[in-house]
Amino acid sequence: MRVVCCLAALAALTLFGRVAGAEQGVSDIGPVLNLDAPGCPDPGKTVWSGGVRIFGSKQDAKFGDLRLDYGVREGLALTLRGTAGERRTFVAPSFAIHHGGNDAELLLRYMPPQTPRCALEIGVSYADTPAQKDTFPTVQLLHQRPLSSTITLLLAPRAVFIEDNTLVGIGGGLAWKINDTGELVADVTGIVHGDNTYNTHTGERVRRAVWGVALRMRPENGDRQTTIDLGITNALGGTTGMSLTPGLGGSLAGFVAFGCRY
Repeated sequence: MRVVCCLAALAALTLFGRVAGAEQGVSDIGPVLNLDAPGCPDPGKTVWSGGVRIFGSKQDAKFGDLRLDYGVREGLALTLRGTAGERRTFVAPSFAIHHGGNDAELLLRYMPPQTPRCALEIGVSYADTPAQKDTFPTVQLLHQRPLSSTITLLLAPRAVFIEDNTLVGIGGGLAWKINDTGELVADVTGIVHGDNTYNTHTGERVRRAVWGVALRMRPENGDRQTTIDLGITNALGGTTGMSLTPGLGGSLAGFVAFGCRY
């Protein structure tokens, strides 16, 4: 199963490359809440970001994200990121659901020079949650395409190879530039394989879509490029696994994040 998924990812990257190969350069729209974008930091440069997601309803917990991207060389970046969340127990008359926990991930992102709007991410994650406590490989395909001078679309199929429950999602995103200092970003991911949450009425595993929408502000800060995101999402965090996992029972989170490029 893992080999088939990786081969399919490489085949899709080749297909994207044929479509995008004639385009020059790649705009730096950055990650869109729960999706990565193909751009890489310049060699030797870093991008730091962090955020908080506060869930109500049945999830009723806070999650924090931290992320560091480092440009290894042109078109190659290393990403270290993690999500830490409060652990909770949802108690129903005939069952209990333990949820929350932490996830850490190390990724290598490669953007081929002949396909400047595409990238392949391969990584490994360590999950410490009530459902999983193990290390899993992850893979993502990233492709972006501008529709106009103000609108850019993202496509991001991604997978976490969990034994007996591999999660595969196909995500799409949008970045709409409102002015020089603000843009609207949104994403949605449908789960095509695996179960990513629990039914709070029956306790059975089910699959649910994950999504988010936010206003991204880019205040002027000298040579440092900064971003501030304010939005709503149902995804638990920013790692591949957490970004494929929705809040329990349809729970939503208010979201705030800050990023800075050095």
